[in-house]
Amino acid sequence: MDKAYEGRFLYAAALPYTLADASLARELMHPEMGGPPPANLAEVVVAPFGETSAHVHPSSSHVIHVLEGRGSMRIENRIFPLETRDTVFVPAGAVHQVQNSGDCFLRFLCFFTPPHRHGDTSIIEDKP
Repeated sequence: MDKAYEGRFLYAAALPYTLADASLARELMHPEMGGPPPANLAEVVVAPFGETSAHVHPSSSHVIHVLEGRGSMRIENRIFPLETRDTVFVPAGAVHQVQNSGDCFLRFLCFFTPPHRHGDTSIIEDKP
């Protein structure tokens, strides 16, 4: 079954996978799936009281929009709270990390431009 049909991307066809930063993701829209060429959209899930590894995407900026849950976001040396319906811009090359401070899953959408590729994530070992 084709993942895209006349611009509609089927959630059920987007199989989850683990990212290099240890979060769980689904590609909801990507050029390789027949999506528009300049961007991709992924759903990311962080487990209760979990966190992503500190990481960087050297060639892709992205916007994060929180669907549910709460936690905190670090971009470089700035840390701020994340709550449902918050939206955050992460510039290309910025070290960032998400922490889930709740007892339910933290779910958010990531809109990358240019499209994120699996090998584009570099894990950063040190934490502030």
